[in-house]
Amino acid sequence: MIFVINHLILALLNNSDFSDRVRTILVLEEAHLFISRQRESRYDLGEAPLYSGFRLSRKIGLNFVLVSQTISNFSASTLGNLNLLALGKLTNGPCVRAAALRLGLDDEQIKSLQGLQQRQFLVVTPNDPEPKLLEVPFIERPSVDYREIASLAEGHLSRIPFIPFDPVELNPKPKEKKDDNVKKLLRSFLNSPFIPMRERGEEMGLHPEEMAKWMKRLEEMGLIVRQSFGLGQGQPKVGALLTEKGLSYINEKKNIPGRGSLQARYIVHMLKEVFKNSIIEVEGCDLAVYSPEGKIAIEVEISADEHFLENVRRNLSCGFSKVIVVGMSPKDVEKMKKKSVEGNVTFMTVKEALNGSLG
Repeated sequence: MIFVINHLILALLNNSDFSDRVRTILVLEEAHLFISRQRESRYDLGEAPLYSGFRLSRKIGLNFVLVSQTISNFSASTLGNLNLLALGKLTNGPCVRAAALRLGLDDEQIKSLQGLQQRQFLVVTPNDPEPKLLEVPFIERPSVDYREIASLAEGHLSRIPFIPFDPVELNPKPKEKKDDNVKKLLRSFLNSPFIPMRERGEEMGLHPEEMAKWMKRLEEMGLIVRQSFGLGQGQPKVGALLTEKGLSYINEKKNIPGRGSLQARYIVHMLKEVFKNSIIEVEGCDLAVYSPEGKIAIEVEISADEHFLENVRRNLSCGFSKVIVVGMSPKDVEKMKKKSVEGNVTFMTVKEALNGSLG
């Protein structure tokens, strides 16, 4: 529709003298669908096409008639550009509040707005901002021959010179299928799980609002589980773990390396960077490193629950000379220290572990 409006304005510009006299009236049903509140609030997105049409229309004798049942979708700046605002009966709460705010209605006038009858309207104009009640008289319509109307319209349109359309507009580059975006996002979460969400959106060419909508869609499809991660300091980052369904969607079998939540995997990932020259590839613990003391198992515990005791006993029975239990905070570390643990076990915070300490 915007495509048609742009070419109509272009045709009028090329074939009309500048004038305030109304020559053409364009009626837009469900006009709120052509209004972009996002573009209004974001200068970097450029002006919405319909708004440029509003500005140009006055110079070429074109009047817009916007018809909508949801006034709450229109901003104050959009409503402020209207020469006449006519409101029929409103019952929807947000719409009533938006109308009351726009027109400055008092409680009595709001009740009147909700009780308007058929063909009754509250009307406001720039010259008379005080709302006035207008009742449109009933006009009996004669029978209409639609073929005659079509013939008249065809005659009027034939007098407008043909303007060739831009081939690029007629044959635009096909948009990527939504399915492709889903797969790209899933692979992004799998291959780069710990980058900030804004950076991920930039790589995908998505604004933060669009990125949030895609995250919600992937969750609703059951492809990801949204989780936060961090080092216990500052604002945590937002990420996602792929579900079995998500892995199957992109024909993958292995998830992000590690065990447990995204938070636990992130800390193990950071510890691998610290101890990368000493890591031993073994199973059964979050991380294993070699030191002069022998093999050391590192267990990352996010919740500080008692289940860590089982992990510690298993690691000691598997031949590890020492087990380091890493907690998120000093409070968690003190809580775990109070549990009964036998053997060479050391407790430390994430911050202490990331400093390269092995106790």
